[in-house]
Amino acid sequence: MPLVPADQVTTEEVKGWQGVHLLFFDYSLCSRKVKLVLELKRIPFTERRLSPQELRTPWYLGINPRGLVPALVDDGAVVIESNDILAHLEARFPALQPRLMAAAEEDSAAAAATAVYLQTQDGYHMDIRTLTFKQRFPAMMLVQMAKAKVAAMDLEESIQDVAGAGGQGRAEQRAWYAAVVAQRGIPDTQVADSVARLRTALAAFDADYATREYLVGGALSMADVAIWVDFERLLAVAPRGSFAPAQEFPALAAAFDRLAARVSPPAAGRCSCS
Repeated sequence: MPLVPADQVTTEEVKGWQGVHLLFFDYSLCSRKVKLVLELKRIPFTERRLSPQELRTPWYLGINPRGLVPALVDDGAVVIESNDILAHLEARFPALQPRLMAAAEEDSAAAAATAVYLQTQDGYHMDIRTLTFKQRFPAMMLVQMAKAKVAAMDLEESIQDVAGAGGQGRAEQRAWYAAVVAQRGIPDTQVADSVARLRTALAAFDADYATREYLVGGALSMADVAIWVDFERLLAVAPRGSFAPAQEFPALAAAFDRLAARVSPPAAGRCSCS
């Protein structure tokens, strides 16, 4: 799990922070995932809540050059991208229960299986963003937001991406917003393509849950947690009348309900993929 290189962390104050600090935005899907793991494992941490406007400030870009949340600062070291943060937390606190990710040297098959689920989950992240933004924002507002995002990123040309980090980098982020501007919103064809990709992934998860309670190793894992958070979001933003995740994937929905009793509700209000 790559750390942001020290020479790319230009906000000097964070290098002196002791303990675990989570920088997040309340309605960020990926922040929700990391907060859930911190809570499940009872890892003490300091919340550092940001507004969307702060994500492209020099202060925050000096912590995460991608301008995304969440970012984790652990005794002054910075980790970005939610799945990389999950791996870091498990490696950092292996004794805290529940154990959510096996170390490769302990159980290589379980570690590999978890990694595959997380890669699949990460691969459709922009599709969930597409559905979220289409459902939550009027087209005109979305285009204006996208124009502002592209303009801000173009002023950040001197900022390098973080090599080796997972997720979607600066170029992918800019391309997504630039497409929104060019298309004057998110066309229905783009939504349909995203739904098709999500259906493929969810069908595979559903088939696995139909045969077992948990995805990996007979116990709750990072794979279950990550997919749970995505399913929670999809229940809120799936296009009505054309995509009904709870009905289409009953085994996955049952797994979602089982974990729901252990999970705190999200912050109230509008959600937004980071």
